[in-house]
Amino acid sequence: MAKAEIDPLVELGFTRLESEVYTYLLGTPRATGYAVAKGIRKPTANTYKALESLYRKGAIIIDDGESKACRAVHPDELLEGIRRRLTGSIDRAKTGLRGLVKGPGDNRIYQLQTVEQVFSRYRAMLSECAHIALLDFFPFVVDELRDDMISAAKRGVRVILRLYEPSKLSGVSAIMAPESKRILRVWPGCWANGVVDGQEYLLSYFSKDAHEVYQAVWSNNHFLSWIYYDALVNEITFSALRQGINDGMNLSQCKTILKEYQHMFSVTSQPYKGASSFLAGNPHLIYRKRNEK
Repeated sequence: MAKAEIDPLVELGFTRLESEVYTYLLGTPRATGYAVAKGIRKPTANTYKALESLYRKGAIIIDDGESKACRAVHPDELLEGIRRRLTGSIDRAKTGLRGLVKGPGDNRIYQLQTVEQVFSRYRAMLSECAHIALLDFFPFVVDELRDDMISAAKRGVRVILRLYEPSKLSGVSAIMAPESKRILRVWPGCWANGVVDGQEYLLSYFSKDAHEVYQAVWSNNHFLSWIYYDALVNEITFSALRQGINDGMNLSQCKTILKEYQHMFSVTSQPYKGASSFLAGNPHLIYRKRNEK
């Protein structure tokens, strides 16, 4: 059987043998267990076990006559049933597991291993963001997280995005990065960097096909998050000023841009007040005790 046909079923929880049996039955309906084993060139005993398992999973139906002929359930029907079961399981797990979460987190830095983890973490960060999200996304990432950014903006979150290709996102302040075409040309991968409320950040870099993570770190260490927040404010301010100058803005208009963005890291800004008050009450979150292992 072709690998492209087998692998998706294995990812959904089927064994490789079950996947071979099911795909064989799609092209050979009403086959007996013996015929299936012969057709896929597998031991008869193992094939019958795979048929029993597929029957329990609702992937095949079996004739109740003497021949016990097997027939594969249509893929659309099978996959819709799997989708419904998975959705129900996810909802039940979400409800049960949320009750086990204790405390706001810690000050450590964590490695993320997959692009799926990166996107899931960003979706959670944007859904939980209360005030402001500063983001620096390559085009592929913008497309993946478009709905999440727009949804956050609709809730009143100030979402400011530095991007590398023009893109319209309702409610999102989009700033084109300087030399964006050159950056996209020379960088071999994609990056997705951002910080929310000056209290949680995620830096990631992965392959353009989104199959491999080269580096991805996340932390809700408020001290480190504020430092990156401060740096990204300056990066975005510079990008906005350069864009304004290229568009022919006068000095007065540029000063207005500077004032608008510089306020975001002043001592009166919400992220600064949130981070500083949290750290003042939890100084141990910046440095661990020397005797801590």
